[in-house]
Amino acid sequence: MPSTPKKNRHQPMTQEEFCSALATLGLNQVTATPHLGISLRTINSYANGRVIPAPVAVLLRTALAHQIPPDRWG
Repeated sequence: MPSTPKKNRHQPMTQEEFCSALATLGLNQVTATPHLGISLRTINSYANGRVIPAPVAVLLRTALAHQIPPDRWG
């Protein structure tokens, strides 16, 4: 029986996925800055289509998958 392929954890994160992840985690662009350690300008650029770096995508996907709230990331 052929297995179904798993979603590649390392595929690029879309801007829609990025915005959805922030919202699901209870964050917005302003409140995400200290948790992600990046500027508001950078977060805004991700939300508007700039390529999201793999470390940011992995952090958000991991936090979502394991239900880790942002205040416990540090």
